[in-house]
Amino acid sequence: NYCNRSACHLILNQAEEARQDALQAWELSRQTSAKAAYRLVKAYLVLRETSAAKVLLQKILQKGPQSTTADSLSSSPSPPISLTDDEIKSFQDLWNQLLDNALTKQQHEQAAQAETTVRFAQRPVSIREFTQQTELGFGNFSEIRVVTHKVTDERFALKKIPKKQAADLAKRQHPNVYNEIQMERRALLERL
Repeated sequence: NYCNRSACHLILNQAEEARQDALQAWELSRQTSAKAAYRLVKAYLVLRETSAAKVLLQKILQKGPQSTTADSLSSSPSPPISLTDDEIKSFQDLWNQLLDNALTKQQHEQAAQAETTVRFAQRPVSIREFTQQTELGFGNFSEIRVVTHKVTDERFALKKIPKKQAADLAKRQHPNVYNEIQMERRALLERL
């Protein structure tokens, strides 16, 4: 069954294969299978094909075309076809996810325009904002990698110390490990 195989591909982070199988199931059902439509929209969202996801959701929920601005997506569509209550809720959840993705994309674009460097950021900077690249070196308790900020394309050297390992060090053989981490942070900030 293409629907089930599509679900498996999604679980395995194989979005393109999931989309192909879901599309095959959708076509074989003559575009009547809610399950196939659901899997296809999920695959579109994972692949960030938001316009295709929007069109299919509008078709399923019979909502007319509209723009993807926050104001126009704020109300969820109402289904004109006979879907179970659970299916209606599932498709409305996907609609809300599409709305969230549109808002996140807008926020990301605004952040990219406003922020040209993370060196002077007035907010906590997360490791999730960086793409990890080559390893520069490693020691007993840490590894150092080249990273690039996803928005500003700035390159940095990142020293990674696993939290659990730092906690173990603090308990056992190196009680000042957190002080040393703070000293390294201050030293790096002064050099920037």
